Amino acid sequence: MMRRFSALAFLAAVGCASGVTREEHDALRKKLDDLEAKVGAHNSKQASLYDAMVEKQELMHKKLNEMDAIVKILETTAKRIEEKLKTTPTGDNTGRGDDPKPADVVTRTSEALLGLKTGKLTVETVVAQLRPVAKDAAPLLADELKRAVTDRQYAGQLVAILSNLPPEAVRIPLAQLLGERGIVRIFAARIVGNLRDKETARILEAHLDTDDEDFRLVVGESLVLCRNAAGIPLLVKCLSSKDFSNRVIAIEVLKRLNKGDDLGYRATKPEENAEAIKKWEGWAETAGKSIFE
Repeated sequence: MMRRFSALAFLAAVGCASGVTREEHDALRKKLDDLEAKVGAHNSKQASLYDAMVEKQELMHKKLNEMDAIVKILETTAKRIEEKLKTTPTGDNTGRGDDPKPADVVTRTSEALLGLKTGKLTVETVVAQLRPVAKDAAPLLADELKRAVTDRQYAGQLVAILSNLPPEAVRIPLAQLLGERGIVRIFAARIVGNLRDKETARILEAHLDTDDEDFRLVVGESLVLCRNAAGIPLLVKCLSSKDFSNRVIAIEVLKRLNKGDDLGYRATKPEENAEAIKKWEGWAETAGKSIFE
């Protein structure tokens, strides 16, 4: 249809349409313009409806993922309960009447996580609810953290929760998370540093030779936060990083340990730091080894 209108307009313009006046030509042109505007508005409305439909589908998909995560928690915990029941001897349970049942821990943890994700509960509230059952809840939280890597805000909340539970309750789950790849083990190392617990910090010592530069930085920093000198050589190695932010973090931590003296190191001038890095290597082998004694 548009082609026919265009042809008529062309004929009118060149005078090949018998009896067509200038006014009639202009009127026809106006009708064509109006029609094009209506078509454009129609297309725009269709595009808006399509965008709205896509948005609703994405929201539905997100809700389904949340429900799927909760189901996975329940499935994982059910398996653990079965294994625990197989190894738990029957008989007198005197003195353990206040211990929560495994099924109760699953329910409490699932409800707490759902409340956290929907914004009904805060991190502080979830910590208060799960602290009494921290030993059984920690593995569930660790599993949830592995699934939450694409949702940084939610993952950050899980990190905060695990960082505020008793160290002895989260130690084993964190050691398992450190065996994962990517951001998950970085989260785990960060939690260890947040705990400030020397005993828990020892699980990081198995990763001193990591080739992952970002992971190395967090392991080194967390060890130092737990007053473990094994992290110092890792931070010194990070002074040679190609990543500016890694160099900045490493030198800031080392400066605090060395009473504010950076030994001439400049994070902004990596090509000029060879001598300063040698000084830091020497410092790590001498004063750095006994700094927490």
